Amino acid sequence: MAMNFDIPDITENGEKASAGGQRRKPRRIGALRLGDTLRAVSRHYTATLENKDEDKEAEFYSLSEGEEKASFYGMDVSVTGICIRKKKVAAIYVEMTTKDRDEFI
Repeated sequence: MAMNFDIPDITENGEKASAGGQRRKPRRIGALRLGDTLRAVSRHYTATLENKDEDKEAEFYSLSEGEEKASFYGMDVSVTGICIRKKKVAAIYVEMTTKDRDEFI
């Protein structure tokens, strides 16, 4: 599966919350978690390098051959890819049905 969509800018520091300098709780989608390494991701999925942005030090991987459905806020979603920045997962890309998306928003 090719990642052929516009990739958002992942340059913010995801460790700090916006108020009070508190740490954010880990964000999970199924077996994946923000802050995981590529090695941890490879335990659950086969990752294929799709794109590399040298300026932002980010790599984008599509995921396959793993769990088909994952739970995200009680909804079933399909994990399609990840963004790795500074050797850690900075974003997790998923697909969900239009109905679930509208209800989620």
